[in-house]
Amino acid sequence: MAGTLCGGSDPPLNQTGREQAALLALSLRDRNFRRLYTSDLRRAMQTAEVLGQPWGIDAVVVRQLRERHFGLWEGKSWSQIVAENPGIIRPEVPLAFSTPEGESFECFRRRVLVAFARIAADCNGEPAAVVTHLGVILLVRTELHSPDEERSLPERVGYGSVHSVTFTTNGRSLCDSPAHSS
Repeated sequence: MAGTLCGGSDPPLNQTGREQAALLALSLRDRNFRRLYTSDLRRAMQTAEVLGQPWGIDAVVVRQLRERHFGLWEGKSWSQIVAENPGIIRPEVPLAFSTPEGESFECFRRRVLVAFARIAADCNGEPAAVVTHLGVILLVRTELHSPDEERSLPERVGYGSVHSVTFTTNGRSLCDSPAHSS
């Protein structure tokens, strides 16, 4: 479903996705992760299952890590949305748009930040891997910068990309640039 707003839709990984997950697991097998968290959507859980095998850990399912629900736009490409909604303008900030019958940006933002705060508390400084979705990654990459840092989005977040997020002991969070992309 590449190029569509998949959101809360729950398709399984296709063959390409399974291959990407296997390559990602291979590239990360030497990392010292003791904890693994995943969205409850099948595509994330299937990826997490493959990732957890070399580390010998099972993923903790965290529903709040799921992608934003796009309502009536679920499963549609941006070109389809524009064709069905003449005059609509693609938003400059990809996450901040509203969707008919979809989850509001503010609700999405709140639930994702609460999920990451809980994960950080649960990990207590131990390295962890989180399998989630494009919107969640974009949100975390922009929200967890210090206020004086530029809050720019990466040019592209690819399937199977790895991003490093560090939570400091004083509660301030930093988001590093992508650590790996497959």
